[in-house]
Amino acid sequence: MPPLREHKEDIPLLVNHFLEKMIKRLSRRATKFSADSIRLLVDYQWPGNVRELENVVERALILGSQDPIIEPDQLPPNIQILADNKKLMLDEPVDQLRLDVALARFSKVHICKVLESVKGDKKDAAKILGLGLSSLYRKLDEFSIGSKSV
Repeated sequence: MPPLREHKEDIPLLVNHFLEKMIKRLSRRATKFSADSIRLLVDYQWPGNVRELENVVERALILGSQDPIIEPDQLPPNIQILADNKKLMLDEPVDQLRLDVALARFSKVHICKVLESVKGDKKDAAKILGLGLSSLYRKLDEFSIGSKSV
C-alpha cells in the first residue's frame, strides 16, 4: 500500500471513518472536523501513515471537550504548525515585504519545519540548522515559537 501522503484524496474519507469508529467506541456525541482542520490534515505529510491519522482523530475527539466541531487548534502541535506557517506567509503580499521581514518569516517557518522533522528535539534541530543550542533558544524566543509550535 502506498504511503498516505501519496493518496491525500483519501484523507477526508479516512477521517470520517475513524471519527465514526471512535464516536461509537468512546460513546461520544456526533462530531465533525471543520473544513480548515481537514485542509490541514490533507496538507500534512503523514510520516506515520494511516495509523498516525487514526491516532490524530482519536486524540482530537478525546481532547475536543464535547465540541461539535473539531477546529485546527484542537489538532496536535506538529499539524498546527502548518496553519501558523500558512498564516505567516499570507499576512502580506511577498512583493510588499522588506527583506528583513521576509527573512524573519522564512526563518521562523524553517525553524518550525526542522523542529517538526525532529519531533521537537531542540538539540537535533540546532545541529541541522547549524546553530548552537543557546542560539536556537534565542531564535525560539525571538520568533515566539513555544511548545505549542513544536
